[in-house]
Amino acid sequence: SGVVKVPPHQLFKKSVQDHLEDALRKLRPLNPVSLSVSSRTDAGVHALCNSAHFDLQRRNDKPPFTADILVDALNYHLRTEQI
Repeated sequence: SGVVKVPPHQLFKKSVQDHLEDALRKLRPLNPVSLSVSSRTDAGVHALCNSAHFDLQRRNDKPPFTADILVDALNYHLRTEQI
């Protein structure tokens, strides 16, 4: 499965985007999670140099996530996923 979100008729399959959005939701942002991917890939094609954008809003008493914290947190939540 490529990065593109899976259509509803294929809900039994999770895309890379689905896995990333699930991991971002586990960080408990105040805003809904929405990932915008720079380009799509087809199944069997790697997305190694692909980029994506998301916004995460934290509570006022929490500092913004640093890049290092985001990388560590996403890697932690994705560690057992079969992507």
